[in-house]
Amino acid sequence: MGVVVAVLSLAPDLHSAWQISLIGFISALLIAVYCTVGSGIALAHKDDSVEYGRPEDYPVGVLLSFGSIIFAYGYHTMMPDIQASLHDHSTTDAHGDMKKATTVSYVIGSIAYLCTGLVGYAAFGATVNGEVLLSLNDVLPKVAMYVIWVFVTIKIGTEAAVFNQGAFALLRQS
Repeated sequence: MGVVVAVLSLAPDLHSAWQISLIGFISALLIAVYCTVGSGIALAHKDDSVEYGRPEDYPVGVLLSFGSIIFAYGYHTMMPDIQASLHDHSTTDAHGDMKKATTVSYVIGSIAYLCTGLVGYAAFGATVNGEVLLSLNDVLPKVAMYVIWVFVTIKIGTEAAVFNQGAFALLRQS
């Protein structure tokens, strides 16, 4: 994984690394779709032992979920570096472009999280793991899970490369 991140980080700047970001975006969408479809398969084959309702450790689960979402969707920490790398010298255009990109990304991310969470809860009930992929481990075949873990690895690798670009840009400025 380290070698992949190192190679992806060789892009000269974020403006030149849009393909890396696109691959990460596609992987993130595939993960959300995979979780939703996998939960749908589990829902179609569910038994009567699934219990709905509020889990005993509900407050702790909610707080843990916030950490997972923040870790999985850390785009907001990169916004200043991304905007600085746009090579758009007109401040008005740069701010408008970033506002559009941020709005679209948060809308897509929110819809993906909502769909995944709702279908995961419908399939597994109150026992659904905060990380829906871990609940799918018991339902889907091993080969199917290997495919999704490859997408998770790609997503993490591309995110690391983009974060590295932000650090490199900061080093160049100092």
